Amino acid sequence: MRISVVIPAAGKGRRAGFSENKIFHLLPDGRTVLERAASAFFPFADEVIIAADPAEEGRVRALFGARVRVVTGGKTRTESVRRALEAATGEIVLVHDAARPYVSEAVIRDCIASVKKYGSGIPALPTADTCLLYTSPSPR
Repeated sequence: MRISVVIPAAGKGRRAGFSENKIFHLLPDGRTVLERAASAFFPFADEVIIAADPAEEGRVRALFGARVRVVTGGKTRTESVRRALEAATGEIVLVHDAARPYVSEAVIRDCIASVKKYGSGIPALPTADTCLLYTSPSPR
């Protein structure tokens, strides 16, 4: 079965506070967030399709060359995913957010196995307790 990977990457990344789209932020290994996210799928995918902002399509192509196909993303994530899905040719399609660079091979393998066995699959990981409690002093 052919596997297509769709990576919506047309967002602006404004909430991250960077001067540019967060997908171009350099990680400690010297790769961008987008490069790290997409490359995790190369061993599994027959094709990787990235839906990019029209102004950033050239930059995305320059990062990957012929390893990926770039389509024009939409104004919303849903529209970007739809456009990339229309370009996909695989019987199995995995959709992964460009801003999530640390997906593991195990999660990818498990999703593919789930699709083959059940017809679909959604990854879920246990949450880590990252909330800090703050108690303000009582007024006197």
